[in-house]
Amino acid sequence: PRGARAPGGEGAPPAVNIGPTMRPNPWDIPEGGKRKLGPMMPPRALLEAAAMDAASMPLGPAPPEIVEMVELTGPAAREAAAKRVLKTVMTGGDAYDLLNVTPEDSAGVIKKAYWKLSLMVHPDKCEHPQAAEAFDLVKKAQTQLSDAAERSIIDGARAERTHRAGFEGWLAEEQQKATWRKLQGEPLPGDEEL
Repeated sequence: PRGARAPGGEGAPPAVNIGPTMRPNPWDIPEGGKRKLGPMMPPRALLEAAAMDAASMPLGPAPPEIVEMVELTGPAAREAAAKRVLKTVMTGGDAYDLLNVTPEDSAGVIKKAYWKLSLMVHPDKCEHPQAAEAFDLVKKAQTQLSDAAERSIIDGARAERTHRAGFEGWLAEEQQKATWRKLQGEPLPGDEEL
């Protein structure tokens, strides 16, 4: 045919080597002295921010080790967990008491406690008649502790309760001392008001 060229013949374009042999060898050290083996690493601040976000998010499935640990528990332990959750709420416990964590615990510790307890009292796994209610209470506690505004309200109420308990303990002690002084016949001014 007209205009056809024979391979390697005169007027043919130079052969270009394509394929795996043209890729750069990753083990060759470039002129700058540093090898680049993959994509660039994100900045440390971005990685730390992502880790904080991941730790504070209650979404996602529980880790396999927690699932396995909960699956090894018997029905009696699951019912006991549901009873504890319901009793904690009836006795005025807050979200920390419900999840059995402290205000000093990190978001990761709270998340693990939530996963464990929610798997224990899940209505599909727990035979307690109020398992669904206990499960909803555990979800609500996790939601409260993951929200900074609600968590600060709970922390304030907890601090108030601690101060009130301290005051009431002091008052009971003073009332006991006043009663003792009155029985001894040596009352002090103000003992009658206690």
